[in-house]
Amino acid sequence: MNEDPSLQKLDENIKKLINAETDNFLELGKLIGLNPLEHLAGANLQGTNLSNIDLSNADLTNADLTNADLTNTNLIRANLQGTNLTGTNLYNTRLGNNLGITEDLKVILEQKGAVFEGVSTRGDLSSNKTLMTWVKNNTQDFLKTIKNVNRLFDAVKLLESTLSGGEEEDLRRGATTIKRLKETKVFFGNPYGELILLTEEGLREKGVDLSYDIKQLMNRYDFYSMMMNVDIKPQSGVQISKLELELNFYPKGQYEPIIHKIFPETKWEKMLGAKMGMNLGLNADLDFEVGVDEKKLADVIKENSNLKANVSSKNSLKFEISTNDFNYKHGRFNRLATGENQSQCYWRFEEPEIKDQSSLEFFLIFKVPKGKKQIDLIGEVWVEPDINWLCANIGNLIENLPSSLKGWFANRKNLTKKFAVGKREIWNNLTLPKEKEKKLLWLF
Repeated sequence: MNEDPSLQKLDENIKKLINAETDNFLELGKLIGLNPLEHLAGANLQGTNLSNIDLSNADLTNADLTNADLTNTNLIRANLQGTNLTGTNLYNTRLGNNLGITEDLKVILEQKGAVFEGVSTRGDLSSNKTLMTWVKNNTQDFLKTIKNVNRLFDAVKLLESTLSGGEEEDLRRGATTIKRLKETKVFFGNPYGELILLTEEGLREKGVDLSYDIKQLMNRYDFYSMMMNVDIKPQSGVQISKLELELNFYPKGQYEPIIHKIFPETKWEKMLGAKMGMNLGLNADLDFEVGVDEKKLADVIKENSNLKANVSSKNSLKFEISTNDFNYKHGRFNRLATGENQSQCYWRFEEPEIKDQSSLEFFLIFKVPKGKKQIDLIGEVWVEPDINWLCANIGNLIENLPSSLKGWFANRKNLTKKFAVGKREIWNNLTLPKEKEKKLLWLF
């Protein structure tokens, strides 16, 4: 029986690719008779390395580029209609005149590092100069920090190997320290899981009679509660000096989501520092209310008189958002910039007590103009290593590092930012729950 010609052709192409003397994506395509600029529509390119190549004018309609690397790639005039860019590395990716790119999506892609030729879409974020200065100075370039950690690891590993005579295969103290930092991970939870529509009827059924001001606002806005979970998984021995979290809602302008309240915030610092178990709920102003054990209530109010209106016993909480009896055992914190009445918010924990694994919960109440069905959300979270811990484990090797790396340690003030470990997550078209879909939630 003759072999199927299509299978024979496939076998030949596989052999050509295996024996190819290039790993250039475009050249590999031409090698098997394909024009990548025409034959990528609908292609499954998950995790593919497409960095440093010219894909201008390419047809990427409905292509799946999940987690692909497009660093320094030219995508000008490429057709991106229906293209899945979830998790794609777009650092220094060139874009412009692309089908399928909306104004809102341009903002998101720029946040991921893409460069639009002749186009700037960040102007609408500049209304608050204080916040924009903070973002400019503190938003992390995670690709760059990963490269920094890798460079330091390679240099320290080489030095330790040289000093030991080049015979030991196992990593020594310095390289092991940096390897563990490299393997430290931070993750976001899924915001869909605790995204709840807040309605006057639903809250009334739970015993919360909304204030007049909130009722009036509900004529123009839909209110939602959201819990964002952050998991930190440091490797054994890694010491963290700082944890920071930024959440930024889109679109901007007419349908901009506005944050109503966040938790935790600065006013709770003293109370949370006591590390007592507590439940979290909402009051008539859709502000956060904390419930504590009845026996501790009087003492808590006495010690935190500024929170009297926001503290009650656990049994008296009417609408509970969290019943996990959570407490913040992660060191002291302070809110760097208020998130209320804006579309972005930030948290910063100093010297967090993060051990083998920690999970932190952050809560928001936000509002959107009625009729808005979807929003976009960008989250960034990162941890910075303790510089004293890092230097103590590298020791005298610092003096023998290449000059470019040695110079980093001359100014320790911003050194930890160079080795930050973080995660940027983008949720495109986050569908907001409707009232009819949430009626069952009031039954729990």
